[in-house]
Amino acid sequence: MPLSTDVIVRRKEVTFPHKCVVCGTTVENGSTRIRGNPVGFYGVIPWIFGATKKLDVPAHQPCGSKLSRSLIIRNLSLIVGVILVLILAVSLGLSKWQAIGLAIAAIAIPIIWQVIRPLPFEFTHQSGEFKLMFIDPAYAREIATLNDGELEDDDENGREQDDSDVGSS
Repeated sequence: MPLSTDVIVRRKEVTFPHKCVVCGTTVENGSTRIRGNPVGFYGVIPWIFGATKKLDVPAHQPCGSKLSRSLIIRNLSLIVGVILVLILAVSLGLSKWQAIGLAIAAIAIPIIWQVIRPLPFEFTHQSGEFKLMFIDPAYAREIATLNDGELEDDDENGREQDDSDVGSS
């Protein structure tokens, strides 16, 4: 199952290589402005009003448009889906706990989809820290190196360290 490789960057801005975040090929001057994902309990409110952090990421025009559209559709579908489920629950006269259970189920579907089919790139920003999520682990490592970032849950590096420790005993 493809999971994203996450990079934590503690800077005001992120430096990207001249490679498209979607397809990984060289990009000279193309970029796309991407909005950060909602974070926290009230995170969806700033996201709706466009107040979340934005990043200019290197991307070809078709790749960037597709990525932007995918992020907006995914986040809006989650919001609209929960609202529709709650309206349905009220119209059916479900109890408070049944409505909550139905809403949780409605939230779980897009989250599971996001884990199974992650986007090539997305990010969150909170407390001066970027969490960049890449489908391509090599691109993630390059970003971590360029920005003095930390790879979060980097199994590949962990296995390499374990192997080298065994050989030195």
